[in-house]
Amino acid sequence: FYSDRLIRLVVEHGLGHLPFTEMQVVTPTGSVYSGVDFCKKLCGVSIVR
Repeated sequence: FYSDRLIRLVVEHGLGHLPFTEMQVVTPTGSVYSGVDFCKKLCGVSIVR
């Protein structure tokens, strides 16, 4: 693995453990989209290496 790929996998796995609620959104075209919303506010920090 390259380090960038490994970092993406770790972040993706970590995000899967955060609490979320299911919700539905109506798009401007009238379609209904089912998705999820995080229960708490998140803050991400990019670290330059």
